[in-house]
Amino acid sequence: MRDLTRRTVLCAGVAGVLFPALPVPLRAASEPPGQATLERTAAETLPSFTLPELGGRDVALSAQAGRVVLVHFFATWCEPCREELPALSRLATDHPQDVTILAVDVGEVDLRVRRFFEGLPVPFTVALDRDRAVTRQWGISALPSTVILDRALRPRWRAAGDVAWDAPAARAVIAELLSSSSNPVPGAAAPEPSPSSGGLTQ
Repeated sequence: MRDLTRRTVLCAGVAGVLFPALPVPLRAASEPPGQATLERTAAETLPSFTLPELGGRDVALSAQAGRVVLVHFFATWCEPCREELPALSRLATDHPQDVTILAVDVGEVDLRVRRFFEGLPVPFTVALDRDRAVTRQWGISALPSTVILDRALRPRWRAAGDVAWDAPAARAVIAELLSSSSNPVPGAAAPEPSPSSGGLTQ
C-alpha cells in the first residue's frame, strides 16, 4: 500500500483500535510516501520527559540540551514508520555529535520492540512510552510524527507522516538549527527552501 493517504489513514485507524486514549487524527497527510510536510510549530514549550530505553536505562530529554533533537513517535506495526527508519538512521550517522534522535515507541510490548530492532539495528536511542503518557502530553494524534527541538530544547518544527530526511528541505531545517548559536524564538525567519525541494510549510 504505497499511497501515503491510505497508509496514514491505516496507521491512524489501527492506532484508534490499539490506543483508544489517543484522539482521532484531525487530518491525514496527502503527499507521496516520504513527503510529509515539516511545519513550524506554534508551541513555545513541551513537557520534558524521562523514558526507559530498550537497553534498560532511562533516557531524559533534559540531558540532550545543547544538541538539536528529533523526538520521533512511531510503532513497529506502522508501515510508514518502518519505511522512515533508514533515512533517520542516515541523519543520525551524518550528525553524530550535534543531533540526537529519540525514537519513542508508542504503547507496544517491550519484547516486540526489542525483537524488531534486533533485526533492524539503528544508530539512535529507542525509548518506550508504555502508557502513552508522553504521546498524549505532546499532542501526537498520528504515527509517525516528529517534533524537532532546538539546542535549548524548544520546539521549532513538527511533521505528521513520514518525512524524506535525505531531502534538501529537511536537511535545510536541521542545518539552520545547527548553525544558530542563539536559536531565535519561534516565528523568526528561516532559510527559504529552493522551489524544487518541497516539504516545508512556513
